[in-house]
Parts: sequence; C-alpha cells; structure tokens
Amino acid sequence: MTNMTERTDVRSVAILVGTVLAAFAVSRVPLLNVPFEWFETYFHEISHGLAALLTGGEVRRLELRFDGSGTLWHAGSSFRALVAFAGYAGAFCFGCILYLAASASAPQSAGRWGLGLAGAVALSAALWVRDVQSLVVSSVLIAAFLGLWKLGGNRFTQWLLQFVGVYAVVCAFYSPTWLLWSDSGHSDASTLRQATGLPEVVWVAAWLAVGAVVVRWSARAATQVRVTEPGRIRAQLGRGDGASA
Repeated sequence: MTNMTERTDVRSVAILVGTVLAAFAVSRVPLLNVPFEWFETYFHEISHGLAALLTGGEVRRLELRFDGSGTLWHAGSSFRALVAFAGYAGAFCFGCILYLAASASAPQSAGRWGLGLAGAVALSAALWVRDVQSLVVSSVLIAAFLGLWKLGGNRFTQWLLQFVGVYAVVCAFYSPTWLLWSDSGHSDASTLRQATGLPEVVWVAAWLAVGAVVVRWSARAATQVRVTEPGRIRAQLGRGDGASA
C-alpha cells in the first residue's frame, strides 16, 4: 500500500515569490505599468459583466481607457450590489486562476492559454466595445495573448502567463484603497454604499479580505505537491486447519 503526502515545492515557491516581486516592481514604473494594468482592468470589468449576466441583466457597453481605467455599462440586474462587488473580487479570482492554470499546465500547453484568452477578449470586444479607445486597448490585449500563443509552448511563455495573473492580483490589492480618497464621485465602493448604506471602507476591507483568502488558497495550491511514499506492509501469519493450493 502507498501513502499520499503533501510537501512544499521549493522551485514553485521561488517562481511565485520572484513573479510577485517582478509584478510589484513593474507596477511602480510609470508608463511601463500601463499596458499591464489593462489586463487587470479587463478582468475587473468583465467580472462586472459576468455578474450582471448571471443575475438576469445585460451588458450594454465595455469601455477600456488608455490610463488603465474602465467602465462596464449594464442594465436589468436585480442584484446591483453583487454586480458592483464582483469587479475587484473577480479580478482576484481571474488572476489566481490564470496563475494556477499556467502553473498546472505543461510548458508545451502554455501557448494554448494565450490563444484562448485572445479569443475571449475578441468576443467581448465584438459584443460590447463601441469606441475607438476601447477598441485599441482590446486590440493590444488580443495581440499580446496571440503573441504568447505564437511563442509556442515553453517555460518562458508559461512564466509570462503567470506574470499576467500575478500582476492582476497585485493591482486588485492596491486599487481599492485609492477609492477611499478618490474625488471621482463614482466608484464601485460608492455604488455599494448607495445600495446598502454601509460606508466605502467596509467594502474596501471586504475586497481585501476576499483577495487574502483567494491568494492564500491559490499560493498553497501552486506550491504544494503530492508525493507518493511507500507504506508499511504488515504481514500477519495466522493459523489455519486446512491448506489451499
């Protein structure tokens, strides 16, 4: 018999830590960080859209701006607060899912994720993008994912997909905190305050809590491996009156 045990894979930990540090460093560099923030913005806005569709609403328009901001226009949902909350929560989930998917896939299959993501962005752009700026941003995202696909299946492509997932998570952690002193007058936090009466700080804390839970689970899943160990076989001799051949 065999026993299955879990242990921490040092190489996976090193890749995760290195990717987080790289993502944080890039997020601090003006201009260089903007194209990467488009990925998080897309995951954020598409999460609003999915929540709206799943609660009986419809998506009217998707806007993705050059400065990394975005807006998803929707109508008909009976759960306005859920749709508003889904943005940052969904960005955490999409980022972690992308990282885990890239980590679990063989390097040879990494390019296929790029093709699938390019198709998803292209479909959402065809359905909901109505302005030139959003079309340009969507086109850049599609080109980036197609570029990963054309790179083929290798460890570098795999790491780039992991980086995009981690960067989305890093942005999803610090972006909600800006809402506490934003003067824009309209945000997901303000929408939630109007819908529930709870102040913005409560919702920012809720997003960060969701992120912490999702990231903790994902980090464990990405760095733990199952190892098969031989079990001890105990042979017991018994007494019997007869014999069999």
